[in-house]
Amino acid sequence: MTNITDIIKSFTNKKVLIIGDVMLDRYLHGEVSRISPEAPIQILNAKRRDFTAGGAANCASNISSLGGTPILCSIIGNDENGDKLLEILKKRKVDTSGIIKTEKVKTIVKERIVSNNQQLLRIDFENIEDFKRLNKQEFISKIKNKINKVDSILISDYAKGIIDKELMDSIKKFNKRNIPIIVDPKPVNKDLFKDFTLVTPNLKEAKEMSNKIDLKEIGSTLIKELNSNVLITRGQEGMSLFKKDGSITEMPTEAKEVNDITGAGDTVISTIALALASKTTLNQAAILANHAASIVVAKFGTALASQRELINLISSENKKVKNLQDLIEISKEARKLNKKIVFTNGCFDIIHPGHTKFLRESKKQGDLLIVAVNSDSSVKRLKGNNRPLIPENERAEVLSSLEFIDYITIFNDIDSSKLIESIKPQICTKGSTSNLNNMPIKEKEIIKKLNCNLITIPKFEEYSTSKIINRINNNGKH
Repeated sequence: MTNITDIIKSFTNKKVLIIGDVMLDRYLHGEVSRISPEAPIQILNAKRRDFTAGGAANCASNISSLGGTPILCSIIGNDENGDKLLEILKKRKVDTSGIIKTEKVKTIVKERIVSNNQQLLRIDFENIEDFKRLNKQEFISKIKNKINKVDSILISDYAKGIIDKELMDSIKKFNKRNIPIIVDPKPVNKDLFKDFTLVTPNLKEAKEMSNKIDLKEIGSTLIKELNSNVLITRGQEGMSLFKKDGSITEMPTEAKEVNDITGAGDTVISTIALALASKTTLNQAAILANHAASIVVAKFGTALASQRELINLISSENKKVKNLQDLIEISKEARKLNKKIVFTNGCFDIIHPGHTKFLRESKKQGDLLIVAVNSDSSVKRLKGNNRPLIPENERAEVLSSLEFIDYITIFNDIDSSKLIESIKPQICTKGSTSNLNNMPIKEKEIIKKLNCNLITIPKFEEYSTSKIINRINNNGKH
């Protein structure tokens, strides 16, 4: 699984053009110990004030922290707050040559009043109409001069007036190399975000943009209306990636601790922009973004994830993927502790809800779930030369994000008899009774020899990799 780590390391050589609304985030920290005698409000004994970059500027800071080279294009006021923002960005090693300072607007400021790491109040200083009235020709020219020098483009829309139709049409026109464009949208500007690589609304935004409630309907509606892949972030529920090929990938949250979700969306889109700049797949990009978000929500305020933190976290998560010898030792220890080992195997090509439901039910049968994934070469022998659609490392990576799977291994054989004989599970699960007739004879013999309990779990007929592939071949038609 070193390829995922190599992708993160390759962020160092990637340039990302960030376009969007920027703001200065101010934090006034203090202590609250009494109520005002003048009104029923708390009194804050102010201790210190911190400053950080917000909005698209936070995306630029994230990209720098993750090892990439951010080039930020935006508009700020020719004022003290704008100077402070540029000072912060310079320390973050952000290329600010695409930022225009003008007397016609005031730099947007968000001030948060904080006590004991709890936000008490947020005060916004902004005049959106001033940004909307600006002539953006100079701004568009700056973008045109930079767009051919980068590996991906990130559009960070906070609906503060910079993102408009003229700008978005120009970006499409300038993108002659067809590099990835990722958009963090606001629903009010939905119609501006058609025909891009990926759009990343949160669940609330996605509901508003689609006028739907059901998650699948939301995803399918947005794909159809925007002609873009869609990643919906769902807070503690994780993420859902809806691709134009009809596939859906659910990713449970990786967060073990949540202290502050401020800026988590910026971290997600920044990680994806770098991953796609590194020529990875959408699935891998989303997996990396999910991990990066788990790092920042464990911190307070508008926080960042570093390249080293992400590598360490991914390396830790990938400890789920084991070779056979490791699994033999793990299984021995589990049996000593009277733990029931559940074993199952499959191709898991285009992982869908049918797979996750089956695997969740499999885990319920015992204490430890081991999943064997067919290698690329064995999938070709089983399914034909056109399979798999998803490489073995990516399939294992997605499975490793499922909390109910304890260990994963990749194997090259047509059947799993050698694995079963070596691991000696007490329980084996299969997808349906109809599959039992087609079970390899060796598997049946080993299961019987080990006195292993074979449990069949009914198939979830509405989900099928074959159905997804057929839908792709029929241009997405149901």
